[in-house]
Amino acid sequence: MNKESRFGGVRSFVLAGCCLAIAGLAHAFAQQPNLQLTVPHPPVTTAVQSVPLNNLAIDDQVEAAIELGNKARDEKNFSEAESQYRRALTLNPKEARAYYGLGNTFFDQQHYDDAAAAYSEATRLKPDYAEAFNDLGFVQAKQKRYSEAIENYKRAVALKPNLLEAYDNLASAYGEQQKYDEAIEVLRQVIRVQPTYARGHFKIAVVYARQKRYAEAADEYNLAIGLKADYQDAYYGLGVAQYTLAHYNEAAQAFARATVLNANDDEAFAYLGLSYYAQGQYAQSLEPFQRAVRLKPEKEVPHYNLGMAYVMLGKKSEAREQRQALRELKSEYGEMLLAEINKP
Repeated sequence: MNKESRFGGVRSFVLAGCCLAIAGLAHAFAQQPNLQLTVPHPPVTTAVQSVPLNNLAIDDQVEAAIELGNKARDEKNFSEAESQYRRALTLNPKEARAYYGLGNTFFDQQHYDDAAAAYSEATRLKPDYAEAFNDLGFVQAKQKRYSEAIENYKRAVALKPNLLEAYDNLASAYGEQQKYDEAIEVLRQVIRVQPTYARGHFKIAVVYARQKRYAEAADEYNLAIGLKADYQDAYYGLGVAQYTLAHYNEAAQAFARATVLNANDDEAFAYLGLSYYAQGQYAQSLEPFQRAVRLKPEKEVPHYNLGMAYVMLGKKSEAREQRQALRELKSEYGEMLLAEINKP
């Protein structure tokens, strides 16, 4: 199973919270935590023979049990998956793939200690098992054991230089330790291995953004987009970088593209509205603010931002509707918006 950290997943890394409230023209910018994402095990496509396992040779029984375990895990039948992997180990106690399968099954159920133990045994039995070292590191990172994770990711990369997710995970672990130079070097390394790897540039941009190096972040987001034209997260990240640099027109262009690629992205719509608002284009900001409110009516800040756009356009009746929505949400933004509405 491939596991890959979504280091600085753009939603939480680039932007803390969903939107930025308008307070005059001052905007608060986010500190961005990391977010990890597990990539599912690819589906098993090889057909399982219907021959009873007991009628097969021992090696064939082991293969069949592992295959059945993989299939059960893909179907989220974890008890059956565990049973099949343990059957394989009963037949061959030194079968590293069975321990790896157990590790994946435990990981899926968030039994991280058991998963780490299973992956460790897989690496002991098969010292060149790059995927097991990578996944052991991933579990350790989930447990915030970053130094141990780094060593296992390094081992995975050394064993299998084209295992891209191991580079990504290594960079993520360095990022968690705020070792940004090391993270960037690892990502440069993976780009050298695979020059068309858009995600490598994306993650370098995320690291730069964390360091508040927004111009460099914007350059890397653009490189990622050049390699992957429909990279929605990269357009979103580029928009945030340009917005932070007060390049509001460029930000609006990036957020507009992000909303085309994902029409349900309330944060991109909110930021698109803010980009127009910051340029004094209050009428143009209405539609994206309205979309953000419709997509996530339970969020407070989009109501406030929409209300402020109405205030700036002299539409105080519509602004009061947003103030009422904030009152129903029991938000302090309601009184802030009311103060703006009541200004002469």
